Amino acid sequence: MESIELCIEDVNVEKFWEVADDLLYTKMYYDRDTKLYFTKRRDNNDENDNDDDINDEEMNTLLVSYIALIVKYYDGVAHLYDTEQIFLEKVSAFLLAFPGFISNYDFCVRKLASLICYAAKNTTTAPAQSNETLLIVKVVGWILHSGGEGTIEVIMKCGGVEAISKSISLFNNNTKSVFNGIIHVIIDIFKKDLKQGYVIASYFAPSTVQNIADSLRVRSRAEDESNYICFILTLLLFYYNDEVVNIILHSPKRTAVFTELLVLVFNRDDDQLLQRHVAIALSRTASRLYTNDCKVVVDILLRKLQEGADSSIDNDPLIISYVSLLHHLLIESELSNHRYKSQEIAHVLSVLINCEHSSLDIKIQARELLQNHNTIVSQPSTPPHRNSLHNPHSASLPDLTNVRAHSQSHTQSQSQSQILQPPRPPPPRRKALSHRHT
Repeated sequence: MESIELCIEDVNVEKFWEVADDLLYTKMYYDRDTKLYFTKRRDNNDENDNDDDINDEEMNTLLVSYIALIVKYYDGVAHLYDTEQIFLEKVSAFLLAFPGFISNYDFCVRKLASLICYAAKNTTTAPAQSNETLLIVKVVGWILHSGGEGTIEVIMKCGGVEAISKSISLFNNNTKSVFNGIIHVIIDIFKKDLKQGYVIASYFAPSTVQNIADSLRVRSRAEDESNYICFILTLLLFYYNDEVVNIILHSPKRTAVFTELLVLVFNRDDDQLLQRHVAIALSRTASRLYTNDCKVVVDILLRKLQEGADSSIDNDPLIISYVSLLHHLLIESELSNHRYKSQEIAHVLSVLINCEHSSLDIKIQARELLQNHNTIVSQPSTPPHRNSLHNPHSASLPDLTNVRAHSQSHTQSQSQSQILQPPRPPPPRRKALSHRHT
């Protein structure tokens, strides 16, 4: 990669930004008459100074030089800010605001995506340079993430999704924070085009998924942002790739951490798309939850279903996923042997049935669940069948879990019971989660 070599003695924040500013905003010209080079400052406020004359070749040099400058002085400058993320946000915003970047937007985004691929490949073939190339991944990933929806559209249009997704093959517990920007980009791509979710998920090798899942810890977003976004990526892969389901559920440790994070995020995150994916994942893992965890989820569901009934906003898919989750908790989890808040459950289902805002689908599913719930409550309590993923009562109940909006094949639409076979042993005992009511 061709770049301009820049050196800063006794680097500090002020000197770094002076050099960065000169790099992007000072242009070199050649005077044919005097046969001498001279420099001229680009003026953002000069309407006659048209930066469209920056061609691809010049912009390529500026991009590579700017990234090289950041990487070279990263350790010396980033720690001078309150947080490393603040530095990443500033270097990203500085580049994205550069008129040459704006006027050559598509080219610049494609070039940045190619730098990610180059860095990933170089780390594999030249381990001695891994620190430098991982820094390229970190910096460029954050710039792409900071570019927002426009960047995502270019990446999808130029076919860069596969390359960016596969760059995470370098992920391990020691490089977790390196991939924050890239993982944000991939999550944004998932949200941008849910129809392509199955294709995107197929780009992730099982070993990569295992590394990401094994890196997870039970921590809130406020405690560990890197852990949170890794969990969200795992959640999306869990939804779109049945192989990921098996990777998670075949390991008691992964299952325990994943389900605890599901409960934590279900209680604290208000994003509707994320809530729906969490509800579906909890439905698929209901038989793996401990009793106190199940009670916490039921408490959350009662609140959310009541809020949904009181709201005039059209959120049918989300409410249906909540009803489906309640169904699985009452039939497949440890709650099948408990009559936990039976009256409250019956009440909220009745509210949904009689609510004028409820759609026909919601009313039908709520009515069916209420009827079966009343039948089960009236029966003598029996010990749960922990050697099976399903309680015997579930055979007579409708499958309410098939709420994927974009399933396009038989494999994608198969029922949860098919996906989760064969039976798995219960996970090891762990601390109850009753404190998550708050």
